[in-house]
Amino acid sequence: MSTWLENSERVAGLVIGKRISVASIQPDLFELPYRHLIKDIVDGKSSEDVYLNNSGAFDIAVEAAKNVNGSHDIDWLEILKKSKVTYESGQKLARISQGLLDGRNVSLDVLREVINKFDNDKTGRKSLNSIIPMEIPFIDTGWDAYDKHLGGIPSVGLIVVSGYPGCGKTSWVIKLAKSFAIKHKDKVVEFVSLEMIDTEIALRFKEIVGSGKFGDRIQVNCDPMDVHEIINDAAQIEDLGMLIVDFADLMVRGESSESTVGEIYRSLHNAAKRLGCPIVLLAQYSYKYQGGLPRPFHIRYTSLAQILGWMIICLWNPHIGPNFEEDKKALSILPLRNTKDVTEAAALVWKVRGGYRKHQFDSPGAIKHQFKGDKGWSPTGKWFHLKNY
Repeated sequence: MSTWLENSERVAGLVIGKRISVASIQPDLFELPYRHLIKDIVDGKSSEDVYLNNSGAFDIAVEAAKNVNGSHDIDWLEILKKSKVTYESGQKLARISQGLLDGRNVSLDVLREVINKFDNDKTGRKSLNSIIPMEIPFIDTGWDAYDKHLGGIPSVGLIVVSGYPGCGKTSWVIKLAKSFAIKHKDKVVEFVSLEMIDTEIALRFKEIVGSGKFGDRIQVNCDPMDVHEIINDAAQIEDLGMLIVDFADLMVRGESSESTVGEIYRSLHNAAKRLGCPIVLLAQYSYKYQGGLPRPFHIRYTSLAQILGWMIICLWNPHIGPNFEEDKKALSILPLRNTKDVTEAAALVWKVRGGYRKHQFDSPGAIKHQFKGDKGWSPTGKWFHLKNY
């Protein structure tokens, strides 16, 4: 691959030879001394003045351009832009590396800036006619209730699963992780817990879903991390099929607010597209929630969750946790049994981006599960529509 200096020479020569329009270039794309040469040309100086001011660079550029004869199908300007990004990124990474070798504290913001620079340098532009029209692709979860009633989950996108403490959020995502790992034997699930330690998670998995070979494809990370560190860690996993994060507020460093938590939703929404997989984020209800059927607006710091979530699921388990007065009214709308033999809980599915696949005419709705304290949510479930609620 050519260096930034070599590409600066070639492109400058192509500009001198009028094979690239002056109107399409910017002097700061070029490495010195070709930046000064191009600036003189862009400023409209005479050919004689351009040569007198930059004679050495002028001759080298003209000679370099001779080597690209017959290469009209190559976008040399785009190659120049990319080589500039690579060079400048290399300089920044070298400073980070030297700082680490010297034992200094190094800001990882610079590293994120470099990564974002490379991401932004890529273009996702395609001609409309080259794109096959289709619905948002869904993939099976391996969890019968959700594959049957929802058609699975989005293959790419942010899935927000919310609930109050003690309602079964962690047991729900453990069941999802195990089902997905069994269904997709060529994929890896990363389970990030910012609340528990790894041995505690391993115990919860053993209690709820048992153990087996599926555990080899579930990677557990309990390091304290912010949202960018979680995304960068997930990006290093080969064959990543799903990222689960428990839970939103613990990614905030400093005081939680609408803007700080909103940045988490925005970052994970974008990361799902970059990583090419679903990201499941657990979230808490706000302190204002006092029971009843939970809705998306009950999610703590919820505005961007509602906008950016490709799927929003609110867990409701009125028989466990706080004894809310509003739950009694809600049970008349969504009846959940609580007898000696059967206890039921529900996952209320309020949003599916692109529309409900299986219940187009009786949605939104809830999947009613049997719930056992030691095993959590049952594999099967019945659909209950909330169309009129």
